[in-house]
Amino acid sequence: MKRFLVAALFLLQLPCLAKWAVVPIEKLVNQSDVVVIGTLEGVKEWTIKGTDYGQGDIVVAEVLWGEATANAKLRLVWQTNSRILCPRVEHLGNAKQKGIWLLTRGEKGQVRADYPGRFVSFEQKAEIMNLLSAKKKKT
Repeated sequence: MKRFLVAALFLLQLPCLAKWAVVPIEKLVNQSDVVVIGTLEGVKEWTIKGTDYGQGDIVVAEVLWGEATANAKLRLVWQTNSRILCPRVEHLGNAKQKGIWLLTRGEKGQVRADYPGRFVSFEQKAEIMNLLSAKKKKT
């Protein structure tokens, strides 16, 4: 038991060595079903049988692409295996921050943002709008 505790404490001190692969913003925009400016509210996280779950509501201020309505709420959901220290899908850090969400549609009308680059700063709106304009021309 003592060896297990020492090993566990050692692992807790290790820095995160895994990293997300870099996905260009253009690819994220092109793969998005819905793009909105909004604020994530009411974030909840819990764990069941080795899986960490989370959800919250994106309060939509403006719709830039896709089927959504201003002032509506989009249910954002995410999950990660509990044993994975990093990279992880988590959005608690984005709560109560107004930004641009590059979302994909999930089950039951829910939306997902399963990559950190799917939440971008409001200052990138011009770039996102240019990418959406190019996307529209392709479709």
